[in-house]
Amino acid sequence: MAIEKLIKDGRIQPAKIEEKVEESRQELDKRMREVGETAAYELRILDLPKEVLYLLGRLNYRTSYGQNVLIHSIEMAHLAAMIAQELSLDVEVAKRGALLHDIGKAIDHETTGTHVELGRKILKKYGVDEKVIQAMQSHHEEFPFACRRQDPAPDATALNITYNGWKTWKK
Repeated sequence: MAIEKLIKDGRIQPAKIEEKVEESRQELDKRMREVGETAAYELRILDLPKEVLYLLGRLNYRTSYGQNVLIHSIEMAHLAAMIAQELSLDVEVAKRGALLHDIGKAIDHETTGTHVELGRKILKKYGVDEKVIQAMQSHHEEFPFACRRQDPAPDATALNITYNGWKTWKK
């Protein structure tokens, strides 16, 4: 973005470089917020903290196993919601947990820890419901499930079925 602006402007000098880099950084930050808001709005999740929405937007610029992480998260949220509804589970918890299951990947290249650990810290920091955090962390075996499998309606079941089904399908 900054290089295109500099070429278009025609004045490539230190002061202009810094100016165009800062302009591009601000445009990208705005775009990430908008993309995060759009993703949440598509799923009718309207009360996520703005910081979490921004991190969701960052996932649009991240890939994992060749797939855009934000698109993957949106798809998982749709699937988890459908499965939760079929199993008479909490659709909102499943949908939110699935949307946020990879939120730690927005910062895992900047700090130490797995994306699940980082995601837990992010969601706790911004006051996301503990049930959503439990659902989010259940997509890998790093953390024990919040409920036992014999429980009639464990919150994390829909997300776990969705994620593990997807992993099986892609093999």
